[in-house]
Amino acid sequence: MKMRNSSRSRKRNEKKVSHVLKFVMPGDRIGYAEEFLAGEGVYEEGGELFAAVAGYAVLSNKTVSVKPVKELPQILRGDVVLGRVVDVRNSMALVEITRKKGLDRDLMHTGIAALHVSNVQNGYLKDINSAIGYMDIIKARVIDEEKLTLSTKEPEMGVLKSICSVCRHELVRDGNVLRCPNCGNVEKRKISKSYGKGEW
Repeated sequence: MKMRNSSRSRKRNEKKVSHVLKFVMPGDRIGYAEEFLAGEGVYEEGGELFAAVAGYAVLSNKTVSVKPVKELPQILRGDVVLGRVVDVRNSMALVEITRKKGLDRDLMHTGIAALHVSNVQNGYLKDINSAIGYMDIIKARVIDEEKLTLSTKEPEMGVLKSICSVCRHELVRDGNVLRCPNCGNVEKRKISKSYGKGEW
């Protein structure tokens, strides 16, 4: 009888355990699938858990989730947005929009935007993969609210955070390129002035 009560008490205590880990940005690695279960606002890739939205990572009963700080606002032409590159194909990058600078209003779009190779930088760019990479976190300006197309031509627009395509370590800026401090791999990106500063 005592063992059952002890077991029930332990289960009740476990349900109450909830810890705020840290503030995370989309694409930030939170942990490993073998340690935690992916909750809301978290996705798994390659056995690792990453934040899908900007907010606070919360651990509760071995399930890690991300609680968004604010609701996504309506997106209009000229708005500056933050997003994660979810696919790069041919001359196009698909970006999952997660935040918008400015007013806090309900989002009226699906949140998936398109960045065409012609809108990545000033001047000719032959291959979008040499400027934008899968899983990059980018800052961009909306140039068409109906089609939800983006531009990163301005100096302050572009990649804010990127991971190494070889070892998945976070890349650091080294002049006009990004370098992996772990394996030494060098990659090219259309880099934002705010790269690696934790601001946008």
